[in-house]
Amino acid sequence: MAAFLARAAQEARTKPCWHNQVLKDHHDPKLAIAPDAKLMFGPTLGRLRKQRGLTVSDVLGDWSASAQSRFEHGKTQLGFRSTIVLMQRMIIPTSQMQTATDETSTFRRYRLKIFDMASNIKETHRTREDFERVLKEFHHTTPNLPKGLRVMYEGGLITVLHWAAPGFLPDSDALYASPSHDEQSAIVDYFRSLSALSTQDTELLNLNINRIDQTYYDDLITVILPHLKPQTNVAAQLYDNCTNFMYGAVYFHVTSVIPKLTAAFKHEPWLISWWPNAEVSELQTLAKCYQQDTPQTRREAEQLVADIRLLCPYDNSADSSAHWLTTYRGKGTDVQTS
Repeated sequence: MAAFLARAAQEARTKPCWHNQVLKDHHDPKLAIAPDAKLMFGPTLGRLRKQRGLTVSDVLGDWSASAQSRFEHGKTQLGFRSTIVLMQRMIIPTSQMQTATDETSTFRRYRLKIFDMASNIKETHRTREDFERVLKEFHHTTPNLPKGLRVMYEGGLITVLHWAAPGFLPDSDALYASPSHDEQSAIVDYFRSLSALSTQDTELLNLNINRIDQTYYDDLITVILPHLKPQTNVAAQLYDNCTNFMYGAVYFHVTSVIPKLTAAFKHEPWLISWWPNAEVSELQTLAKCYQQDTPQTRREAEQLVADIRLLCPYDNSADSSAHWLTTYRGKGTDVQTS
């Protein structure tokens, strides 16, 4: 394999490289890379080539322009070696699955940048102003986003900072405050405008769900749940984070959402990983604990926490679950009778 890659690298060096060209973010929807797109796939590499302003002749190896065209239209394959050569001609490292300049890929690059900065915040002596500059840079780099999508992109970056450096950006920080009513309404409107969800949409939803308050919680959940199509990547991602939706419902006492969530998220045979099944168990158990406080629900909650502690002994998952299952025990009854 080493010799094979060495030959491919030598072939890539037979043409002048364009590595001195500066990548500039663009906003042409026709060249956007889908969130689920595979890198080593002709149409994806074709869009990346056009994003970089390269012609077909700029990237050709020992194959013809017609072969490149068929490859970019998804009609044929170049072969692994030729694809590696093509990627090197286009300066696409194989370790970077999407080095694109459309808005989705731009968000992912900035997300990694924020996370890397926050993860080394003490060693690099980062300041609040450093992060604010990055957030402003992202804002100016993506000028044509729908309002609700922009709010989620920028809120997602703030959430990444909060998760990676919670002491640096605590819950009480103004930067981490919930979006305005107008912005939250725009988020709901964005999801309402979609005919189908992408995994990027569900990723953004997970990053922003804790910043939605009770005024818009029911509307947002009601809009999202019809997109829950079994055995899809979107459904798997929603199941992976389904407990987050119940956390918001019990925290804000939005009792109208609870039956919708318990009906939507159930154990499914296609969920082959134990983690989403554990999430479903916690969602269902939390709903019971919230709506009633009985010896039976307490036993179920205790058993669930013990199971999570057994499966996740090295993190705080069990402690977090115990907090929600005890703090909000029976609170639904208080809300209904008050």
